[in-house]
Amino acid sequence: MTDRGPAAGAGIVPDADIRLALARRQFNAGEYFACHETLERLWIEERTAVRDLYKGILQIAVALHHEGGGNRRGALRLLQSGQTLIEPFAPACQGLDVAGLLVQARACRAALDCADSEKVLSAACVIMLHAAP
Repeated sequence: MTDRGPAAGAGIVPDADIRLALARRQFNAGEYFACHETLERLWIEERTAVRDLYKGILQIAVALHHEGGGNRRGALRLLQSGQTLIEPFAPACQGLDVAGLLVQARACRAALDCADSEKVLSAACVIMLHAAP
């Protein structure tokens, strides 16, 4: 599968691939705040459309941070906005499986929508950021 989406691979930020790999490790380790910090720097520095990919993943990470803290409303809002930002980059961009991330984020959002309590921590909200196949 090749990377597609707006300006796929056209990022101009030095060491973006190294920093994106770090953000991916942080995301998958559940270190959502650290992931947010790493991606925020990339998002601010990036001048191409790829910045929306970084911002969208950042928002999904922050949503999971909120969900873990019991802020379901904040998690729902950020999951939605993050999904909207990354959709144009599916199925893959910058070496990431964007389509897979979208499927997982949608499942988490659906689980949160149906949850009875403020804190859900369900299997549906265990999201992994995978490399593109």
